[in-house]
Amino acid sequence: MKGASVNNMYKQIVPFETSNPHIHSSFFTETVSLDIDNIKEEILIFWEPITGRYFKSTLSRVLQAEYHFNRNYVLGALISLNEYLEFLGIGKVSYGEDIGWWNCSESCEGIGWIDFNHIPATKGDQQYYIIDILVSPERF
Repeated sequence: MKGASVNNMYKQIVPFETSNPHIHSSFFTETVSLDIDNIKEEILIFWEPITGRYFKSTLSRVLQAEYHFNRNYVLGALISLNEYLEFLGIGKVSYGEDIGWWNCSESCEGIGWIDFNHIPATKGDQQYYIIDILVSPERF
């Protein structure tokens, strides 16, 4: 590749295809899910900055992942990075069981819910959304 072709390559975003997981939690004997069948939604590109990965998903699937993350967090569960990534449908990382969030940790003490922002950004001619989690994970 030469000149403009090389420059264009570095301007392209190559997102992961997500596994499109059925996002759910358990409540006694019931399964809790926010899925609504047969709804057509726009596929967007998101960037998850902790692992530095781009992926394709819908806004509602990302919001569901964030909701279930927070649901488990509020219930006192230790949320590993890998669990968060699985909710997003982008797969685990080797260090993902070593870091995460726990509402009894020093940095999260008194925080009952972890907020997320979705910041629009552009790289080259591709628009994507940065998932900005307002509390960083910490080592367990």
